[in-house]
Amino acid sequence: MEIRFSSGEVALPPLLSRMSLGALCWKTKSFVVALLVYGFFGSPTPDAYGWVELLVGSFLIFSMGVPNVREDGLFLFVMSVVAFVPMVVGFAHGHDIHDMVRDLIPFLFLFLYPFYKDPIRELREGYYILISIVGFSFSVRALMPYFDHFDISKGFQLGAPADLLYLANSPEVLFCALWCLVCSFIALFFKGNFPRAVLFFVLALVPVLSMVFMAQRAGLASFVLVFGGMVFLLLRTYPMRVLGAVAFLSVLAVFLGEYIIQIFDLLVRKTQLVGLNSRVQEWDYVLELVFRDWSHAIFGYGWGMRFENPAVGGIFVLFTHSLLSALLLKTGVLGAGLVFTTLIFIVMKAFPVLVTRRALFLVLIFPLLISGGIYASYKSLGFGLILLVFFEKAHQKLEKKSVSVA
Repeated sequence: MEIRFSSGEVALPPLLSRMSLGALCWKTKSFVVALLVYGFFGSPTPDAYGWVELLVGSFLIFSMGVPNVREDGLFLFVMSVVAFVPMVVGFAHGHDIHDMVRDLIPFLFLFLYPFYKDPIRELREGYYILISIVGFSFSVRALMPYFDHFDISKGFQLGAPADLLYLANSPEVLFCALWCLVCSFIALFFKGNFPRAVLFFVLALVPVLSMVFMAQRAGLASFVLVFGGMVFLLLRTYPMRVLGAVAFLSVLAVFLGEYIIQIFDLLVRKTQLVGLNSRVQEWDYVLELVFRDWSHAIFGYGWGMRFENPAVGGIFVLFTHSLLSALLLKTGVLGAGLVFTTLIFIVMKAFPVLVTRRALFLVLIFPLLISGGIYASYKSLGFGLILLVFFEKAHQKLEKKSVSVA
């Protein structure tokens, strides 16, 4: 499948029944089962490790491959150094071992690629379906507490009345919304399949609705931006279809105008109440702690470090809302420099490959930036699953370069 904007034929993503699950090797099947269990029953940031985490972890271990030291030596080196040194620092500071584990495991999710390159290569485009299923499952689970008393005429309320609503912050949810939106455009403009386009658009509204109830401004804004970007890119090639689709959605918006206004008011009220959620103050405090002396500046405070975070009302927590600030706090300039240099290298290498598939790039870049930059959802398996695609595309670029040099 090529999800790209061009005058050529663009194939739609295959349905789940076409993923040929029976033909997959047992490691890939184990990988699929792990993610399905994670989506149906798991949590991105569990308070405690129970049977779900044990089951997901077991299937992920079964599906692990042996890293190629020659190809992946640099990534393994960075992962090992930045995992081990902050662990020593954490022990030296007397941090709780449980807190250290809760920091270390999400960090390891950043480096899934050396161990899981074979499953994603075998799944190919089915991998995007798998992430979307996880995101869709999270969305439905986040909305389930509302089903018994769902009355949209009462309007949307601020806050999260149910514990599961935080699932809407997961990067898989935003990925699912954007992926279904892209598939809807492809079905309509490249295949001329109106029923399938409507189906994908309706599916996209489920994760969007979960983000609405969470009042997740960044995710909803990215959905609108991708929608506008797709319209802009397709307008020149398919002007009548674009105008027809916009007209249809405009009529639909008129009928749903009351609810759209409620959603807009909800987001405006949240902005008035919390602004940027004290993200600037959080950064100021992290920098103050890190650069207090040279040892903390270089090595950080280690895994398991809790601090009084101004972005969550001064509660002592393990996280910040940015991957960079979290790495600075826990691993210092040394660890943050190694990890970010590696990740920037990967994203830059993947960019030439992804830019030829513009729709896929739009689907991936917003979950990456939002989860890694302004939400704490980088501390989840889902963020690692998004990064896996960038690692794979970067590897494709490096493989092509090595072949051309040879």
